[in-house]
Amino acid sequence: MECVVQGIIESKHVRALVELIEGMTGAREEKLDLHQLVYRNAPNIGAIPCEVRLECPLNCNPPIWTIVHVGGAMRGAGADQLPAVVRSIVRVRASPSVVHLVPAIGLRLDHELIRRGSAFDFAHRSYAMRLEAFAPLRLPRQHAVSDAQPLPNLAGLHVVEVTAAAAAETYSETAAALSSFADLISPLVRLSKPSISAGLSPAAASTAAAVCPA
Repeated sequence: MECVVQGIIESKHVRALVELIEGMTGAREEKLDLHQLVYRNAPNIGAIPCEVRLECPLNCNPPIWTIVHVGGAMRGAGADQLPAVVRSIVRVRASPSVVHLVPAIGLRLDHELIRRGSAFDFAHRSYAMRLEAFAPLRLPRQHAVSDAQPLPNLAGLHVVEVTAAAAAETYSETAAALSSFADLISPLVRLSKPSISAGLSPAAASTAAAVCPA
């Protein structure tokens, strides 16, 4: 189970975000270059929506694939009051043959992209968190990773996603800790539930200038 929030930041301010996170958490920047195939179940396979991601870092040789099963978000009045989306998630290492196995069992490829940017693993209020700031790149043809191109509607922008591992008994406390961290970086990037756009932070330019003076 995990809690997740997302936002967007202008690409020119990502370096300031990296320096801010390094200073706040002591974590070291990890270069993110992740090939991601996202599958969903076909209409004739189960009534509950299912998302399966196949992920492989492009800097790994031989390739290291991971299957990520993303469950539906928690719903109800209690979930609506939380500052983050809470969802089940399972990650399992797999062999390269998984690329052929997943479509063979009836899941359909929804989209394929590359997440390219920076990532950090750190703890906030004793909760393990991961921040990824990335430009999502689309592939003009299946598996054509060398021809990846920016998404037109996100030109000049990076997506910022922060996740925190959660347990069934403590997800509300985890969501609160995630919200607390989001408040700390809100001058640079506004984070909210993925389904709710908080827009760009109006203080991003001045904050970036303060973090990274010319």
